[in-house]
Amino acid sequence: METTNTDKTIERRVTETVLERKSEVLTLDGVDYPLAPPTLATIIMTSELAATLPKINPESEDLLHEVLRSARHCRTLGKITAVLILGAKRVEENRLVPRREGLVKTRSYFSRIFRSARQKHANRNMISEVDRLAEIVLSELAPATLNAILTRRLVDMQIADFFALTTSLTTANQIKPTREVDKATVSGE
Repeated sequence: METTNTDKTIERRVTETVLERKSEVLTLDGVDYPLAPPTLATIIMTSELAATLPKINPESEDLLHEVLRSARHCRTLGKITAVLILGAKRVEENRLVPRREGLVKTRSYFSRIFRSARQKHANRNMISEVDRLAEIVLSELAPATLNAILTRRLVDMQIADFFALTTSLTTANQIKPTREVDKATVSGE
């Protein structure tokens, strides 16, 4: 029996798209996201987000307990993935997109008082593109698929080249002069 593209799970299609590089577009929840080219700004933004992740002890005797203890603080993984897919330039554009149905958050009493009815109605169903993609990543992708996407995107970001560049520049900054320069010689006396 032949399977069609619609028979494939969303995870399988994502994995095929990213790992087999069939195209430079990732489709999630019916929306095409062109994969951003590597930029320093994307690496920096990803680093800032990664710094907010909780510390996890990989040498823990009880890995299940360790993961369950810290998983509630790992929503940032969705945003990291979204940034790596969209790229810093597109994230900084602050594009608003319609919120997924069923995900409209209620606002507090005080925030409702201070917003005009028109603003509240117009903005209620809109969300930043990066936040929407992060929600989709967290709710639709299996951990193995997320791991494959993150790994592939990090390789695409040319992290080794960024590391070599920053290491080279910081090393050059730390080089001390090899000989003392006489103050009289410098002043011209």
